[in-house]
Amino acid sequence: MRGETRIETLRQRASRATALASPLKASAQPAVTFYAFKAFVIAAGDGTVSLTELGGGVVWSIDVRTFAGEPTLSVVPSGIFRSPENLPRPAANPQPRGSRRGRGARRHVSGAVSITLAGARWPGTELAADFSMTFREVSIEGPPGEFTTSDNVDAKLLFGGFEISGEDVSDGFAPLQAPISLSGAVCSLGQTAAIAFSSGTTATASFTPGNLKIEGGQVAAVSGFGDPLAAKSLTLAVLGLDDPSAFTNPPPLRSSVVLEGGAVWHVSLPATDTPIGTLTTLADLYDQLSAPKWVRTQAESGGKLRCFGHRARRTNSS
Repeated sequence: MRGETRIETLRQRASRATALASPLKASAQPAVTFYAFKAFVIAAGDGTVSLTELGGGVVWSIDVRTFAGEPTLSVVPSGIFRSPENLPRPAANPQPRGSRRGRGARRHVSGAVSITLAGARWPGTELAADFSMTFREVSIEGPPGEFTTSDNVDAKLLFGGFEISGEDVSDGFAPLQAPISLSGAVCSLGQTAAIAFSSGTTATASFTPGNLKIEGGQVAAVSGFGDPLAAKSLTLAVLGLDDPSAFTNPPPLRSSVVLEGGAVWHVSLPATDTPIGTLTTLADLYDQLSAPKWVRTQAESGGKLRCFGHRARRTNSS
C-alpha cells in the first residue's frame, strides 16, 4: 500500500507539471500517460513531457508549443514499467530467456522511454533545440536470485555534437554534462549588436530539457558595444507564460539568453552628445548580460529575430 500511495502522489505531481507546462488554455485537461522507473516517473501528455523524482518534485517539464521552428515531440515507450500493481519489481522470472545461472552477470532492460524533440529552435535565436533521450531501467543479475537495479539515460543534441551514453540517474537527475563544439551566431540584439559563439571553441555543456548552459574559457562574445565583450558562460532557457515578462500579455514563444563575463566589461557609449548634455564614462561596472528573446509565432521564427531589451549586471567591484 505504501508503494501505491507514493506512486499516486507522483502521478498527481506529474499531472500538475504537465498542465502547467502547456501555454494553451484548454477546457479539458489532456490525458497523461505515466512511466514509472526506479527513481522517477515520466509523464507524457499532449505535446508535453515531464520528469518527477520519487520523494521529490518535478525536475523538468517541457511543452512542444513553447519552441520556435516546426517542432514535434515524440515519446515512445517499450518494455514493462512499474505500477501500483507491480511495485517493487518482484524477482519472479529473474533470468531473461537464454541466460544460465553461474555464467556471470546478465543485464536486462525492463522498461525504456525514448523522447525526441525535432524541428525546434530556441525562440528568438539561430540555435537548434532538438534533442533525443532514452531512459532505461536496467537489472543486473548477480548471485542466483539477487539483482541490482538502476536507471540510466542516453542523450544527444543536434547542436554542438553533445552526446552522452549510459549516465546513471538512479540517485537523482542532475544536468547532463558533455563536451560541445561552438561556432556561428546566437542571436541579434537590436539593429547593430549581436551575440556569437567563439568559433572553434570546445566547451562543456550542461543540459536539462528546456535549459542549456555552456561554459569555457571564452564561449561567446557580444558585439556592438565597442570592443567585443567576452563571455565565459552562456545559458539558454525556454520560458513559459507563467515566467516573468516585461509584457502585460507575453509573446507565446520566448527564451532567455544570459551571458557571464570572465572579467569586467568595458562598454563603450553609443554616443556622447545628447539633447540633454554630454555623457561621460565613469567606471566599468558590468559583467553579465541578460537578453530575453521572443517571436510571436513558430512560423515567424524563420524571419527577423527580435529582442525586446537587454540588461547588464553590475559587478561587486567598488
